[in-house]
Amino acid sequence: MPGYSATLGSVRVSAACVALLSTSLLVSGSAAEVGAAQGPTYDNESTVRMKVGVEVSAGDGAFHKMVATFPLPMDWPEQTVTIVEKDFSSHVGKARIKVLDGGARQVEVRIPRLAAGQTARAVYVIDVARRWTNAPADTQALEVPRHVPRELRKYLQASPLIETGHRDIKEAAEKFAIDRDKPAWSQVEAIYKWVRQHIKHDEGTIPLRGALAALQQQKGDCEEYTSLFVALCRVNGIPARSVWVPGHTYPEFYLENRHLEKNSLENEKGQGHWFPCESLGTYSFGRLHRHDVVLQKGDNFKMSQKKERQRYVAETLSGLPAGRGGGHPTIQPVREFSSVEAQ
Repeated sequence: MPGYSATLGSVRVSAACVALLSTSLLVSGSAAEVGAAQGPTYDNESTVRMKVGVEVSAGDGAFHKMVATFPLPMDWPEQTVTIVEKDFSSHVGKARIKVLDGGARQVEVRIPRLAAGQTARAVYVIDVARRWTNAPADTQALEVPRHVPRELRKYLQASPLIETGHRDIKEAAEKFAIDRDKPAWSQVEAIYKWVRQHIKHDEGTIPLRGALAALQQQKGDCEEYTSLFVALCRVNGIPARSVWVPGHTYPEFYLENRHLEKNSLENEKGQGHWFPCESLGTYSFGRLHRHDVVLQKGDNFKMSQKKERQRYVAETLSGLPAGRGGGHPTIQPVREFSSVEAQ
């Protein structure tokens, strides 16, 4: 008897991009500052409580050997995630957490059996402390990496709908060819300015069209802005990636400290930093004053549940019918935010 497999449709943030540009999910604040010379600093910390997981319903038929997956936010320099508790129904068996391609944390839960009409719930309650990212005061000592670390080389390659190998993308990138005798920061900012000027905001473009379509059609929303900026950076040897928060996407780029003094602890050669920039709304390059929960970073994930590499780690569900009968099980994501102080 054939099994059941489903993946929630590709995540599209579209219209919510604009609504979230000037709002935050913050609920409580405390100051903390971290950072390194020539790197970003982090302050203005705020914490939100989040419920994240899935509810799986059997529908009209019984199913067994079910496996559900969902993304779980993870730690980043600007974000700290603490698991407070688990809310798992009795139907849920084993659960494991793994990190995919260094940019997303995925939970895999096994549901041995669900009778017709039953619903299984697998939800984590987490506290997420998010901090603002500030650009360094001195950017002159930053440069495009001469030798990109192995773990970052994927951020120079093509991703789903970030078509770095296409002729039109390469041609557009030529105008931003990196000159190592000039400040790298201003050269990356030139790409950022050009994308914002070149692409007309087109709210609610569904489905995701990607970097090439944005370039050719000269329109898009936050995902198209991000895709094109990332593509142009990568073609020019600048590692770049997409960052996903609820209802919005923005890009990050990677630069390293230039080696100025031998054995200098404050300017160690090869020490790299990721810098964010806002794709829509207020001009914000190399810094980001937002408190939205970072869901995942990157745009090229290998998931065991899918043959092709995925742009986004979405919820998935698979299982086998138990006995006769039809029906289709469903998976519903859970993402709820509340104040920590209210708990």
